[in-house]
Amino acid sequence: MYSQQELDDAVASGVITADAANALRAHVAGQHASTIPDEEQFRLITGFNDIFVSIAAAILLFAVGWIGQSIGQSLGLAVGGDGPSFLAPLGVAATSWGLALFFTAKRRMALPSIVLLLSFVVGVFATAGIGLATVIGDDRLNNNNLLAGVLVSASGAIAAAAAWFHWRRFRVPITVAAGAAAVASIAVGILLSALGQDVENAKNIILGLVLALGIGIFLFAMWWDGSDRERLTCQSCRSATRIHPTSSNRDRCTDLKFASDGWQRRAATARSAASRVDSKQPSAAQPVHRPAREQAGTKGHAGVRRATNATVR
Repeated sequence: MYSQQELDDAVASGVITADAANALRAHVAGQHASTIPDEEQFRLITGFNDIFVSIAAAILLFAVGWIGQSIGQSLGLAVGGDGPSFLAPLGVAATSWGLALFFTAKRRMALPSIVLLLSFVVGVFATAGIGLATVIGDDRLNNNNLLAGVLVSASGAIAAAAAWFHWRRFRVPITVAAGAAAVASIAVGILLSALGQDVENAKNIILGLVLALGIGIFLFAMWWDGSDRERLTCQSCRSATRIHPTSSNRDRCTDLKFASDGWQRRAATARSAASRVDSKQPSAAQPVHRPAREQAGTKGHAGVRRATNATVR
């Protein structure tokens, strides 16, 4: 691959013409900008580094949860004294956010970002549910479907809000799916509260609601994906299967290595290359100006050729 400076030097030395160099630049830029029509160019893993980081993050989150559970039980902050403690999912959620600040916002890694997103949303949901259960008390929750439904709905609302904040900060598209699942849990909790003690006799109603929520989420996903078929706006983050975290400005989409580094960046490269070609293309009334060094080098080569011809004669 030749650099721009090497092409300029070739033009200056007379090896190729300026028109040929500009045509070569435009041809290469056009090849880089080309893409297969209607191809998403999904790329979840860019290398083994993504797998290693994801495994390491999962091990770290498991260890943090284990430590939080041990501390919670020792401090008496567990449901029923020896049940789950909200410190475990709280530590997992906090650690996931902290890791996302580096691996998602800075390193822009795809698979680790998805793992950290899911662990964050699930951690917030579990923290809210277990924390409320600890405050309410295990005895009051036993055989109390109304209170359990309210607890599930409240936890889902908190998880949905956490997913929204995560979306505002990192712009991970799968966050929309996690938020939709949290909103669906709110509806399920409300239904459980409405049914009260008749939950066992209304399983078909609950399953029907779950089916309706699934269809609704699917239709919402189709609308979300079809609203930007060209993948050009931040709503779809330029690719429905692409991560766009925001490093410093939370209102701008930033490309991640995930999926389709491809045609979006190549299109930008083609546009910039085309603008350089247009700026370097001389007009008919404007002569081509060469630096003094290149003119001196050209004159030197011409003098050597004249001296060589004289010697041969």
